[in-house]
Amino acid sequence: MLVTGERILDTVDANGRHAFTIDSRSAAAEPLLAFRLGAARSFVPEVALPYLGSQLDPALFNGAALTTLPARDTVPVLVDWHGSSVPAMSWLTNQRAVAAGETSGEITAASSAPLRRALTEQSGTPGTWSGPLAGIDHIALNANVSPPPPTPQFVQYTLTINGLDTGGRPDNGGFLVLMNTDDGRKFINAATFSKGVIKLSVPLGHYSAIAQFFHGSTTVGSLHVVVVNFTVSGNATATVDARSATSEVSVTTPRGTSSGTGAVQWQRVDSRQSAVAGVGFLWGIGAGIPRVSVFVSPSAAPAIGSQAWLVAYHLDSAQSAPQPYSYDLDFGSVGSIPVAERYAVDASQLASVDTRYFSDVAGRPTGAARVSFFPWQLGTFGTFDIFPAPLERTEYVNALPDLTWTQQVIESITTFGGMFLDSPRQFRPGEVDVADWGRGPTGPGVAVITTGAATQGCPACFEANTLEFQIFPFGDNPPGHVGFPNPPFAGVTEKDTTSVRRNGKLITSTADPLGPIPVPPGAASYQLTYSVALFAPWWTLSTRTSTTWRFAIPQSLQSPPPPGWTCFSGTTNGCGVIGLMVADYELPMSLLNQLPSGQVSFPLQITHVLDVAIPVTSARVSVSFDGGTTWQPAAVTPQGSSGFTVSYANPSNAATASLRIHAIDSNGGALDQTIINAYAIAS
Repeated sequence: MLVTGERILDTVDANGRHAFTIDSRSAAAEPLLAFRLGAARSFVPEVALPYLGSQLDPALFNGAALTTLPARDTVPVLVDWHGSSVPAMSWLTNQRAVAAGETSGEITAASSAPLRRALTEQSGTPGTWSGPLAGIDHIALNANVSPPPPTPQFVQYTLTINGLDTGGRPDNGGFLVLMNTDDGRKFINAATFSKGVIKLSVPLGHYSAIAQFFHGSTTVGSLHVVVVNFTVSGNATATVDARSATSEVSVTTPRGTSSGTGAVQWQRVDSRQSAVAGVGFLWGIGAGIPRVSVFVSPSAAPAIGSQAWLVAYHLDSAQSAPQPYSYDLDFGSVGSIPVAERYAVDASQLASVDTRYFSDVAGRPTGAARVSFFPWQLGTFGTFDIFPAPLERTEYVNALPDLTWTQQVIESITTFGGMFLDSPRQFRPGEVDVADWGRGPTGPGVAVITTGAATQGCPACFEANTLEFQIFPFGDNPPGHVGFPNPPFAGVTEKDTTSVRRNGKLITSTADPLGPIPVPPGAASYQLTYSVALFAPWWTLSTRTSTTWRFAIPQSLQSPPPPGWTCFSGTTNGCGVIGLMVADYELPMSLLNQLPSGQVSFPLQITHVLDVAIPVTSARVSVSFDGGTTWQPAAVTPQGSSGFTVSYANPSNAATASLRIHAIDSNGGALDQTIINAYAIAS
């Protein structure tokens, strides 16, 4: 969490590329800047940008520094102030006097709003704060922060960069990132224009700079993005003129939209590929938010190093639309920044995903984000679209052969709990797909084979006398979405336990089966048990699950993993897939994960991880209507090599149903799974 209230989720794909997703409730209301200097990534709302490095410690917005904090929604700070008494600081909780003119405390998710409001009342020019921030000199992160890596020593020269706003006047508050494109390790940094000038000491060489000039009011805003390349051969002067940003960024869609977010992203890599500079800008669209017009200066492909440019949109239909829909659109170019930045999307360029978001409780605030990667992209960022679940809508996605998408869902955006992630996917123009999020009952989750091009780690594999598991505590139906352990939060309790036995002897016991487990050489039988209990206001079903897999080495091994999947070593050499079974409960439930009383009949599909082809020879199913105290058998009829039809009756006097299954495959593997409160029985 930033001190201004934005919450940011950082996920990393199998290729080490970061995707940062921002809670759009705050980002949409205030434009936000994201920038990367080498390995360091920062996120700064526009309201705080003029004071970055002067009154506001840059570490307050540094992703690496904030992720080390012990509490997710609390930022410890140290405030320097002047005057005869401590200034009024309603945004600072747990205040403690440190020394004369120094007070420590915490900024929480609740107290961040007053600080944000106080920043909006300032002049936008670095200097002395006034009004609600009068008397405050500096706000710093009060935590141990790793020092920046040492910079090689070179002969330095003075570089003066003049910044001109859209009226040709010296700019105040414009933001600039500068990198030596011969070798970014020589110089990479960021600075803010003050009275139209930035002065830096830099070594000789070729340089690339990107400047962002934002001007806004309560009704309208404009962003001008300017890229310049120049050479420093001694003391030098360069000029960045906002008026050179003449290409307006916009998009039109086949169906009308009323709200959403837009983003532009610049990526610059030096000639040695040793350093990366990146800058992105995110703004809100519609829903009463001031309109932001975005302009960029067209730029030829650089002679030194490489450059890439990305434009992205998430757009929603009007609330009055009979059937909701949305658009996720990304456009990228490598080399030049094109003159034409007006993107017109045709229906023939799109895929559509008929998406249902299930919820145990009505009206649950939920966040969903779909982010993408081109092969050349080194990172990306986007926003969570916030809506009350349950929800059913059509989601349109631009389908390009080299564009890989992944989707994130936060079931409770209020607590940032119930985080689920989809496997990478590529779409074809005209493709019609379906997706169900949160459709119960919920057991452990594993990644599945998709059309995505990214390399992924095997969910269950064996190499070099090591069991390797990537099994997550939560997974919905059909399999493919994986859910992560929940952060601590009031009213939320979760307990995950796992154990592995070899030939009946316990060899390890831990929380989640995410990691390697060395085992002795030789044939053996194994039992992996994974138990999960979660109770939360937004999670009232599938409250307790217990899953046990029985398998044998080498009988249960299938070699090698399919293309795109590897063992933890990063290769498929000597790597075999362990044929663990996975259940898909195709219950015909409502979006509230409910079934009516009366007769129930549903398909139960039993497959194996990564589509390992092992026939399932038998399955038994039991059902309980008293929370697992007593059980009764269900009728089970085989359907094909891995499917079954399950039938029983829901009584009218029960609130929930629990399920228990036992399945055996032809290799001797077994799956036993119990899900307490698997679904609700509607009255």
